[in-house]
Amino acid sequence: MGTYYRIKVVDDSSCQIKQESVDRFLALFNQSMSTYIKLSEISQFNQAPPNRAIPVSPFLEKALVMSKAVWIDTEGAFDPTIGPIVNLWGFGPSSFVADPSPQQMAQAQIRTGLEKVKIISNEGEPLRLVKERADLYLDMSGIAKGQAVDELASLIKASGCSSYLVDIGGEIKAGGSNPNGKSWRIGIEKASLDIGQGLISVLLLRDMGIATSGDYRNFRLSGGGKVSHIIDPRSGGPVKNGVISVTVADKSTMRADALATAFMVMGEEESIAFAEENDIPVFLIRKKSTGEVIERYTSTMTSLFLMDPD
Repeated sequence: MGTYYRIKVVDDSSCQIKQESVDRFLALFNQSMSTYIKLSEISQFNQAPPNRAIPVSPFLEKALVMSKAVWIDTEGAFDPTIGPIVNLWGFGPSSFVADPSPQQMAQAQIRTGLEKVKIISNEGEPLRLVKERADLYLDMSGIAKGQAVDELASLIKASGCSSYLVDIGGEIKAGGSNPNGKSWRIGIEKASLDIGQGLISVLLLRDMGIATSGDYRNFRLSGGGKVSHIIDPRSGGPVKNGVISVTVADKSTMRADALATAFMVMGEEESIAFAEENDIPVFLIRKKSTGEVIERYTSTMTSLFLMDPD
C-alpha cells in the first residue's frame, strides 16, 4: 500500500498475535487489492473481458459491497471505477497527461461508473462480478487501507487480544482500552505540508475506526496551479472546493475511509449536512481563498473530543 503499518496490543497472557500472521495477511490482501501488482486479483479483473461472471475473494467482495453502499448514499461522490481519470491526472500507476483536455476527460469518464459493475449473488455460491466494458478499471485505494485495518483488527481479536490499536497509513482502529484502561487517544494533525506541525485536536476512541482524507500532501503542480489527487467522479476533474482535510469516525474503518473521500468531493456544506442527518462523526477543514482556515465538526464528533489535549 506504499505506507507504514503499526500495531499496538495491550499485554495480556491470552493475546497470541504473531508478526508472521500479520505479514502473511498483508501479503494476501495486497495480492487481492493492489493495482500495482500485475497479477493481483483486481488487476486480473481489470484485464478481463466484459460480460463474464468472475468469482471474487471475500476481500474484493467486501470492498465492492461497501463501495456500492457509499456510492448510492453519496450519489456518486465515491466511485472506485474512477481509475482511468485518476491515471489521466497523474495519480495512478499509468503514465499521464499533464493537463488533460476536455475531450480526454470525457473519454475517460465514459469508462467509469459503478453502475457498470454488476454484483451477482446466489446463495451457496461465491459472489461474482460482471463488468459492462472491457476497459472498466477498479481502483480500491479509496477504501482499501480502511478495510485492511478492519481485517487486521479481526485477526488480532481472533488471536485473543481484546485491546489493540491498528494503524495503516493513518487509518486507525481502536479496540478495547489503552494500557491505562482508558480510551485510546488519537491526534488529528494540522493540515500542513510539514510533518510534525502539531495537532488540532485529540479524539478518544474505543471500539471505533477513524480515517482521514486530505490533499495537503498528495498533489502535483501544473501550469494551472495545484492539482489535488482527490478526483470528483461526477465532473472528472480534481476537486476545487477548498476542503483540505476530512476526518470520519465509524465502527467500520472501511466505511469511514470511503466517506472521508466522498466528503472531500462533496465539499463543506453538503458533507456536514449529510453527516448531521446520518449521525456521522466528522471533522472538516476548509481553506478559504483568503488563506483563512475554517474548522467544522458534527455534533457526534464533539462527543469524541478530548477537551484539553495538554
